[in-house]
Amino acid sequence: MAKTVIILILTFFFFLLEFFLFNVFGRTFKPNFLILLIIFCNLFWGIRYSIIAAVFAGIMK
Repeated sequence: MAKTVIILILTFFFFLLEFFLFNVFGRTFKPNFLILLIIFCNLFWGIRYSIIAAVFAGIMK
């Protein structure tokens, strides 16, 4: 349960960071931090938590 809350907070933070950087730099710099978060969760915690991160990232997008 604690990992799920951490993933939710990280997803929200990375979404805000991605949104902010896109608004500052425009179309020339489009970061994909949510995809990097999903990859990180897969490597660090395994496939189950990366699926949870992917669902949260899809809801945020």
